[in-house]
Amino acid sequence: RDQFAQVDFSKDFDGFINQVSVGFRYASHWESQTENVYGGADLLTLSQIGYGGLSNLGGASALGLWSSSVNHVQALDAEAIRSAVLGSPGFPGYSDAVSYWDNTWAVKQKNTDAYLQADFASGDLRGNFGVRLVHTQNTEQGFNVPGACQAADAWDCDFPQGFGYVTARTSRTDVLPAVNVAYDATSNLVLRGALSEVVGYAPYNQMAPYFEANDTILTATAGNPDLKPYRSLNADFSGEWYFDDQSVLAVSFFYKDLLNYIVNASQYELRQNGSWSLPGYQTATGKAQVADGLCTAEGMCTYSVTAPVNGGRAKVKGGTDNYQQPFADSGFGLRVNYTYSD
Repeated sequence: RDQFAQVDFSKDFDGFINQVSVGFRYASHWESQTENVYGGADLLTLSQIGYGGLSNLGGASALGLWSSSVNHVQALDAEAIRSAVLGSPGFPGYSDAVSYWDNTWAVKQKNTDAYLQADFASGDLRGNFGVRLVHTQNTEQGFNVPGACQAADAWDCDFPQGFGYVTARTSRTDVLPAVNVAYDATSNLVLRGALSEVVGYAPYNQMAPYFEANDTILTATAGNPDLKPYRSLNADFSGEWYFDDQSVLAVSFFYKDLLNYIVNASQYELRQNGSWSLPGYQTATGKAQVADGLCTAEGMCTYSVTAPVNGGRAKVKGGTDNYQQPFADSGFGLRVNYTYSD
C-alpha cells in the first residue's frame, strides 16, 4: 500500500538566475506477509482411502500407452480422497509454528523531503544547482523466537520479555546536493559536468525480518533489517561534438565513491527445521538428515542462509565513447558505443 503527496512551486527571474524551484514530497510504503503452513494428510493405503478397482482404458492402447497406463489401480472416487485428507488428525490446523514465525513480517517506510533548485544561464553557459533534504523512517516487524520455542515448534510457547512479534525502527536524514553545468565551447561542441550525492534503499523485501527455508535441502534466504541504503558521491564530465546533421562523437568520464552498497552473502546457521513436526517427515527425510549429521534428533539443522548485507565502501571509475552518423540519405547509419568501468 502506497500513499504520497507532492507540491512544487517555481518562479521566473530576469538575470543570471532565471528560475528558482522549490518542492515538498511525502511518500509512505507498507507491505507485509503472513505464511500459514497446514498439516499434511496422513500416509494411507489405498484400502484405507477406498479401493476402486482397475481402470479400463483398453481403447487407448492404440495410442501406444503402456499396459500399466491402460489398466491401473485407482481410488474409489474423488470424494474418498477428499474425506481421507480432511479426516487427518489436526487438519487443517496450523501444525507448523516455526514456518509462521519465520515468514510473517511487515515493513513500512516513510520519506519526507524538500528541495530547492536554481536554474542559471548566461551566454554560452547554463545549468542548475540545488539541494534535497530527505528524512526517512523505516519500521520493520517480525518474530524474535528463542531457541527453546523454535525447538518445541508449538503454538503455546510462552515468549520471554523482548521476544515475540517485535518492532525495530530506524531513521536517517540525508542532505543531497547536486550541480549540473553545460557550456557551448563552439557552435557544435558542448562540454558538460555534474556533481551529485545520491542515496537508494534496498528493495523492501530485503529489509524484512524473514527466514524462508527449504527444509529438505537445508538452504534458506533471509532479510536484513539493518541494511543501510546505497550512498554514492558522483562526478560526471563529457564532451559532445556535433560534426554534422544527426551526427555526434561524444566522450564521457565518470567517477563514483560508494559510501555503502549491498551484496548477498551466505553463512551457516543452526535453526529449527520447520517441517520436523509435519506428519511423516521425521521418519523419512528427517531420519536421513540426522544420519548425515545435518540435524539433531530434535530437528535443529544447519542451514546455508543467503541474506543481503552492507558491503562497505567501493570506487567506480571509467568512461564511455559514443559515435553516431547517418550514411547520407540512404536511410542507413552507424551507432557505436564503448564503455570501460573499473
